[in-house]
Amino acid sequence: MGENSKFLPWMVATGAMLAFTVRWLHYLYSFTAPQIMDEFGVPAATASLMVTANSIGMVVGGFLIGVLCDKIGVRVTLSIAAVVVGVFTIFVGYAQSIYMAIVMFGIAGLFSWLSSAFPKIARAWFPPSLYSTANSYMFLGFRLSALFMGPVVASIVITSGWRSAWIDMGILCILMGVLAFALIRDKKDVQVEQSKVSVGEVFKYRDAWILFGAYSMWLIGCVMYVVFTITYLQKGLQLDPMTSGWLWSLLQLVGIISMYILLPLSDLLASKGIISRKNFAGIMFLVASVAFFIFGSLKPGMPITYYAASIVLVGLGALLLTTIPAPLISERFPPNIAGTATGFITAVGQWPFIVMPPIAGMLAATYGWGFIYQVSAPFIAIGGMILILLMKPPQKVSA
Repeated sequence: MGENSKFLPWMVATGAMLAFTVRWLHYLYSFTAPQIMDEFGVPAATASLMVTANSIGMVVGGFLIGVLCDKIGVRVTLSIAAVVVGVFTIFVGYAQSIYMAIVMFGIAGLFSWLSSAFPKIARAWFPPSLYSTANSYMFLGFRLSALFMGPVVASIVITSGWRSAWIDMGILCILMGVLAFALIRDKKDVQVEQSKVSVGEVFKYRDAWILFGAYSMWLIGCVMYVVFTITYLQKGLQLDPMTSGWLWSLLQLVGIISMYILLPLSDLLASKGIISRKNFAGIMFLVASVAFFIFGSLKPGMPITYYAASIVLVGLGALLLTTIPAPLISERFPPNIAGTATGFITAVGQWPFIVMPPIAGMLAATYGWGFIYQVSAPFIAIGGMILILLMKPPQKVSA
């Protein structure tokens, strides 16, 4: 298939999508934590170090993944990384102590933030008018996994135990890596520039620091929705596990729908010169800020429709904002440093996942679970204002 084929860009994007599906393993701990704690006889604080180790690995490794994509190419980097994630996930399933599980999951995290390649792929293979569409497509596998894999893992845990869940998911990751290698291609005219890349070059871009700051502000809120939503629904709003589970699925479903409607819409609006992607993103930050504040204001005993409506509002912004930096990076950074830029902005920018959980836990214990959503809302709004006020418009996007 030649580089001029209209199908090749989507084939490459599909390979990247399959590779990044391995990042769903970040959620695997949540579905197996009770069994892990019981078998190893450790409290939640100790077992949750698995998530901390994985997050630290993601922050460090995500930046390195971006650098490697710029240095040696996307195909080799993503396929090998997905296989390595699978291998170390299998090792977690065979861990003989909680500390071995922590180390293995931490190493898996080093290779899991493969979305660092997405803006580079979009910039190299797609026209500017499809940057948002291409980036959102590459996130599809991960999002669908987050939506549907919960019941699959739960059934494996019930029938075969938590270790089988980790081993089976690890094997699946290895398969994703093999498929990624079969589908991904590196753009030849981009590849010849790889050896000239300087890692420090990305830090000279003003937009890199602006996007890093805005994304970090969003991640302060994202920690609350990823780590504490189920706890808030059950302990804060006193909902039963089944209702909480359905509301979580609703959150994911609305987020996926919004991502695949609103991101392509931002492409259309940008190509028509109606509103730039950065202003569209800034507006969505402000919408998410309001949504988080409303969600944190819910009280026990309210009608279920109130909870569902609030979840829908959060879902409109929550998943969308996680993917919004990618098209902005695609339109503002040349292909030979796009991977490094993405690693810095979206992987190093994940530092709130390391810092915020214990802080949020202490705030929740003192002021209630809803308070942590309310207090995170202003930070999300600040992120939106950073994009709107500080980031300059790009050159006109052509269709």
